[in-house]
Amino acid sequence: MKNLLTIVFCLSIAFFASAQNQLKVNPNFSFDLASPGVKNDFDAIKLRHQLSQSLNRGGNEVEILIDYADSNGDDIFLIQNINMNYTLPPDTEITYVVVGFDTLHDVVTDIGYAYSDFDSVRVDTLYFLFGHENNSNTTDSIVIKVIQLNANGYPTTTELWSDFFTSSSSFTGLPNWTNIILAEVPVGLVLPPNTRFGLKIEYYGAKEDTFGIVYSFVDKGPCPTFNTNVSAELSDFWPNSYRFDLFNSMLLPTATGQDIFLDCDNNGTPETPWFMQNINFYTQVTGFLAGGGPGPQGCDTLSNVLPTHQIGLYPTQNGYVSGNNEYGD
Repeated sequence: MKNLLTIVFCLSIAFFASAQNQLKVNPNFSFDLASPGVKNDFDAIKLRHQLSQSLNRGGNEVEILIDYADSNGDDIFLIQNINMNYTLPPDTEITYVVVGFDTLHDVVTDIGYAYSDFDSVRVDTLYFLFGHENNSNTTDSIVIKVIQLNANGYPTTTELWSDFFTSSSSFTGLPNWTNIILAEVPVGLVLPPNTRFGLKIEYYGAKEDTFGIVYSFVDKGPCPTFNTNVSAELSDFWPNSYRFDLFNSMLLPTATGQDIFLDCDNNGTPETPWFMQNINFYTQVTGFLAGGGPGPQGCDTLSNVLPTHQIGLYPTQNGYVSGNNEYGD
């Protein structure tokens, strides 16, 4: 069940990114706040990554840990419910989300790489923050897809790798979908030459069940027009986070960069970007320089390598979960 928190938009006007393609603000949109300290467990992974980098300096391999939210300095973290079973009408929510890893920006060293800097790139591990509650006692599924980006870095429908997880109870073991945990999924996929990738997550569940992903932004202050005490700055990595907006029946931002912008200063010009600037999906990749190459198992030194259809789950600061939980068919 979706439990809305108290910060609610008062929306009565449709705003748009351009005159050619009017985009409406969902009048039912509301904030759902993620738990404080939501990224504590990923911080520990960053320390492991930093140690691994120091041990492997000077070789033909470059380990890169990508976390656009942290690299951007985000300070507001929210949670958004998604479900592939939402339909319009009556639903006005988001069906699926994608993060395009168009820029190989290492969060620890603050160094950015291009795919062309390497002979090959291996996707070692995927991470994502999520919450879930199962009230129906029926089987819910999370489908994780590595997809190809086009030449402009926009998501395509080409799937390079996929896996899925199922459960008839809460994936997290926590009482509410706003209680967040970190998932770690080993991949070991060597990308085809000149191929950039993204992470797409689809959730299939009964509508009385709720699955949520975390997104974030840098707060630029109140937005009086919408009666909120926060608003978003445009991410340094925009556009990287995409959502299929059922209310507008399209993937936003669009391939031409159109998105919902808000007129927070009431000057008649919508210039404040939408809140979903950085979806909190992360990845570790390894870039191989000339003379290097992916190892025979295609696995990095940091991941807890799990069999197919298993997912490593880490506790939040609430301490409800410890160790790894396994879900599968």
